[in-house]
Amino acid sequence: MLKIIRSSNLVEGRWRNGQGVSWEIASFKEEGAADFSWRFAKARIDNDVPFSIYPGMDRIFMMISGEGMDLEFEGGTVLPVHEKFVPHEFSCDVPLTCKLRGGPSLDLNLFTARGQWRADCDVVVIDGKLQFNFQNQITIIYALEGSCTVAGHALATGDSLIVEGKSSIECGGKNAKLYIGNLCHC
Repeated sequence: MLKIIRSSNLVEGRWRNGQGVSWEIASFKEEGAADFSWRFAKARIDNDVPFSIYPGMDRIFMMISGEGMDLEFEGGTVLPVHEKFVPHEFSCDVPLTCKLRGGPSLDLNLFTARGQWRADCDVVVIDGKLQFNFQNQITIIYALEGSCTVAGHALATGDSLIVEGKSSIECGGKNAKLYIGNLCHC
């Protein structure tokens, strides 16, 4: 099954702690779960701010625009996020504060319930045609830069395609960048 999610259809919401703005792209909640089982969202960071805490969750964080930031975790660990399109994985259990290096930042977040779902992601450049064979339960494709076609559907920057189940998908474009997130149930 394929589901296209257009950037223009996303609804603005607030972070769990009320300190920022986000747009949920896709999520799933196991029956009986208190919180989501996985969630893919875009967030804007306008100033230095604490991140929301999600007990029992892991996060893959990727800056998609901005001048960078340092993520300062309780206990003194600092994670520098100074380049676009580089995934950073960390636990959502530890309190952390974002310190921007310049202006606002736009970021992607893929959250998973630890012990229930596993996730990874990569950035792929499409210059011509590529064939992907997905073996995951869920694959998230997000157009980072440029226009492309995915499984015959045109995606503009900010659009997403959710693929459920094993699939063989053709992508085409000229110097387009795609975020590809893979989700598997543990």
